[in-house]
Amino acid sequence: MSSSLEMPRGSPSKKQSSSIPISAEERNVVVEPLWEEALKRKLNGEEELLWEKMFDELKTFKEQNGHCNVSENDERNKSLGQWVNKQRYLYKKNALRSDRIQQLNSIGFIWNSLGNAWMKSFDQLRSYKAQNGHCNVSEND
Repeated sequence: MSSSLEMPRGSPSKKQSSSIPISAEERNVVVEPLWEEALKRKLNGEEELLWEKMFDELKTFKEQNGHCNVSENDERNKSLGQWVNKQRYLYKKNALRSDRIQQLNSIGFIWNSLGNAWMKSFDQLRSYKAQNGHCNVSEND
């Protein structure tokens, strides 16, 4: 009596392989590098799609908020804030592709958010001094 789990006649079993046998050395020299390269291309394609998706989210954020400084502390935009900080980190490490730098620059991306905030405050102080003749700003101003 035959079991329903038996392999049908004519199909390869685990012992029979329909592939061409290769040695371990050939596998290491030829097959594994090709597999690794194919995997890298697939991952790079997925990474590219994810980057473009996040860039589109950043453009939408800027349209709605007037700036690209997304906080990681904003629960609604936490992942976008993390992505923005990652772009700044990669830029500082000179590891961000030039086409991505150009895309981010095209929407007014600020690479040094702390430096930018400092300059805005400094500009406000200069305006205050121009109007008041001094830099002694009270807490009420």
